[in-house]
Amino acid sequence: MALAAVAHALDRLREPTLALLARSQWLRTALRSRASRVELFAAIGVATALAAALLAPALLWLWAPLVLGVPHLVADVRYLALPRRSPAVLRARDGVVAALLVATLWWPSPRFGGAAVVAAWLLSPAAPSPRALAWRALGSVLVVGAYAAMWRAPVESSYVLVHAHNAIAVLLFAWVFGRGRARWGLPLALAVPSVLVLSGALDAALPGSALDEVAGYLLPLAALDQWSASWCARLAVLFVFLQSVHYAIWLRLIPELARPRDGARSFRASLAALQRDFGPLPVALFAAAALLLLVLAARDPLLAQREYLRFAGFHAYLELAFLARWLAGARAGASARASAKATAR
Repeated sequence: MALAAVAHALDRLREPTLALLARSQWLRTALRSRASRVELFAAIGVATALAAALLAPALLWLWAPLVLGVPHLVADVRYLALPRRSPAVLRARDGVVAALLVATLWWPSPRFGGAAVVAAWLLSPAAPSPRALAWRALGSVLVVGAYAAMWRAPVESSYVLVHAHNAIAVLLFAWVFGRGRARWGLPLALAVPSVLVLSGALDAALPGSALDEVAGYLLPLAALDQWSASWCARLAVLFVFLQSVHYAIWLRLIPELARPRDGARSFRASLAALQRDFGPLPVALFAAAALLLLVLAARDPLLAQREYLRFAGFHAYLELAFLARWLAGARAGASARASAKATAR
């Protein structure tokens, strides 16, 4: 009942907001089309994330996970692992991958998470064609090799994954969920500011002292000692920027594309759909976890963030495992179609 009341209150705010936006012919037209909404939300998300990362990177780095972290974990599981939502066809053998991902909740190590990615690749279906088998062999060498590197250097691998997992959501959006111009428009829109940040073109706009603190959490001591302060600051602001876009992808863009109907959805309808997917009790527990995290953050935000990140580590491996599963399956499907065409000739 409490969640329904919150959704109802948000809808009451939503209605006059939409009426105000509808005064603009351009916005009215854009909001009617799903493709236009996704493009608009993507542009707003990228611009807002970049501005916030440049103006208040430490604040964004600390509070974005505390406010948006739990909902984005729910979205990860919803759109990648629930059979009724996942774009991939899930099979019983994928339970091995699920078990390894669950293990990372207790043992948040790349050794367990990496094993889930390896299992996702090796257990994915493969077409019995020479091209598909060659792709499977090449991919197996790469995936197992990456896992061996994780096993030998778990700490360094964790730092790499912290930074790389923000880009994984972009790849999933472009390759799996995205449609229309936004599919490639978003990666291109992210590439431009990323290059500007890494090249040093925006160094004058970077708040150095605030980024020193963030870099201390995001980079290993060896990197902090050997790399220049400006390079560490660039990596820190890039992480904060891409992390914010990561949240926008999972909380706004992918849900928009995954809905069966083209029209916009109210908060009450979104809550009802979420409860259909997970059940009312799990949704209530998700909300309680998000609220509890905020209560803890009010007392000690750094402790709350640390506890959240310790628990949330599984989702990076979930995204990687799904990407491995998708690449293996998509390539197998393409090979099967090519083989069928050749046979038909």
